[in-house]
Amino acid sequence: MHAAVLRGTARRSNMPDSEQASGKTGSCSDSTSRIGWFASYVDQVHLKIVLVILMRGDTMAVRGPMVAGIAGRIYHQLQEEEYFTDQNAGADIVTLPATPSQ
Repeated sequence: MHAAVLRGTARRSNMPDSEQASGKTGSCSDSTSRIGWFASYVDQVHLKIVLVILMRGDTMAVRGPMVAGIAGRIYHQLQEEEYFTDQNAGADIVTLPATPSQ
């Protein structure tokens, strides 16, 4: 999974501290829709994050590498907010609710 982030389909995630980040992309489709997903984790000494994104649509843009790019934007925002610092060690676990499909 680490190799996928460094030079594979997950490289769009461009995660901070890539020495400790790993992820995997995936895609599937049927005759009417496509699903792209990306699962990743950052495993640091005091901070562990798991991020999973699932995207569904009917265009060729919906695929794993595109979803990895969304994860990259989330990781970069966390880095800008200094989330990956020692002061956040032991922070509460937060689970975000799924967005209902329309």
